[in-house]
Amino acid sequence: MDTELRLQVLAAVAGFSPYHFHRIFKGIMGENLYDFIQRIRVEKAAYMLLYRPDLSVTEIALHCEHYVIEYCLPVTLR
Repeated sequence: MDTELRLQVLAAVAGFSPYHFHRIFKGIMGENLYDFIQRIRVEKAAYMLLYRPDLSVTEIALHCEHYVIEYCLPVTLR
């Protein structure tokens, strides 16, 4: 995910209010938009860790958005 995704922008593209887009998204995907985006970023980072051994963890985190570092640290400490 190379672009920043915002609820308001996605809702406008889909033609819904942010409230209704969030409800519809969560109903279909089973998770809210923020958690979905974070999960996809972490999955991308995990894939890169496995298949791009030439890259450092820092390079992968920067490539997958800096949010991955903020998200992964608490997840790995659980």
